[in-house]
Amino acid sequence: MDGGCSLAAWTRAHLTVVGYFTGRVLGRSFRSFQDSARDRFAICAAETETVKPPRIRNAERIVDGRSNSGVRAYLEQTAVEHAATEAFVLRNVALVGNRLYTGASNLHLWRSESKRAGVTEVEELADVVFASTYSGARWFGHFIHDELPLQMLAPALGAPVANARPIYEQEPAYRSIFGVAPPARRRAFFARRCTVLEDYAQNSSKRARYRRMQSNVRRALGSPTRVYARRVGGRARTMRDEDRVAAALSRLGFEIISNADPIERIVDACTRAVQLVSTDSSHVAPMLFLMPRGGEFVQVNAPVMTTNLLDVARALGHRTAVYVGQGVREEFGVDLNELAGFVEAD
Repeated sequence: MDGGCSLAAWTRAHLTVVGYFTGRVLGRSFRSFQDSARDRFAICAAETETVKPPRIRNAERIVDGRSNSGVRAYLEQTAVEHAATEAFVLRNVALVGNRLYTGASNLHLWRSESKRAGVTEVEELADVVFASTYSGARWFGHFIHDELPLQMLAPALGAPVANARPIYEQEPAYRSIFGVAPPARRRAFFARRCTVLEDYAQNSSKRARYRRMQSNVRRALGSPTRVYARRVGGRARTMRDEDRVAAALSRLGFEIISNADPIERIVDACTRAVQLVSTDSSHVAPMLFLMPRGGEFVQVNAPVMTTNLLDVARALGHRTAVYVGQGVREEFGVDLNELAGFVEAD
C-alpha cells in the first residue's frame, strides 16, 4: 500500500464524491457495491450445514419482528443455508469521513454525519482491501463476530485499510485477547483499486477464523463454572427484576459478571464457563468467543427476538438454548422457577 497525501489525491477523491451526487441529481439510479464491481470472486462458496436446533422453553410465545420473520421455524430447522464469502473489486474509490464512494455507489459506514466535513488530507493508494464493516461500526457485537474475522481474511488478499471510526472502549483489549491486529486506519483516501468483502455468513471459512480467534485465548486455570452475564448500558432488551434473577442463579452456583467488569474478570469467568446465560445483546459476543467449545449458551429473550448470537454461538462450537419470557422487546420478565429449571436441565 503506497501513497501519500497530495493535492491530486484530494482532487480525485472529491471529484468522485461530486460525481456521485451529480449523478443522483441527474436521476442516475443508486447501485450497490456489488453491482459496481469490475470483478468479483468467491472466497468460500455458499454451503448447507446440518445443525442441531436449540433447546427452547416457551416456543409458543415467539413472535416475528419487523425484520425477523419466521423466527420459530428458523430455530427449529436442522439444515441452514450459509451465503458465500465474496470479494468485489472496485476502481477509483474514495473514502471521505464516514462514507465510501465509487461511481453510483455510496456506503454509509458509521453514524456521525459531522465527521464528513473538514477532510483536508487525502492519501492516494494503489491497491487496498477495505477492512471495515457497516455493522461493525455500529454495534460492538458485530465488531467482534464480523469485523475481526474479516480483518483476519483481508491480508491474504492485499493491503488492508480500515475507516478511522471511533474506537470502542474495549476494542484494544479484545484485539489483543483474540490475536487480531488493527489494520491501517484512514479518514480519507483515493484508491485506484479497492477490494470490498462480503463476509457475514457463518460458512466454513468464517468458522475457521472463529477457531483461530478462540485458539488465541489464554484460558484461566480453575474449576469449570456457570456464568450469568448482565448487561450494563442500553435501553432495549432489558429484563425486569434482573437483580432477583441474578440472585436466584447465584444461589444455583452461577458466577455473576457484567460487561462493565474488568476484562480480566470477564476472561477468568468465561474461559472456565460450561454454561453462559444472558440476554440478547452485543455485550455477550466476546464472552461467547472466550467460552470453551462445547459449552451451552442460554439466550433469555422477549417474545420478539433475533437469532444472530445463537448463530454465532453455534458456529463457535457451542450448544444453544432459548428461554422466552413475557413482555415486549424493550422490557420483559421471566418466571424465576421456570428459568432455574430450564438452565438446570442442561
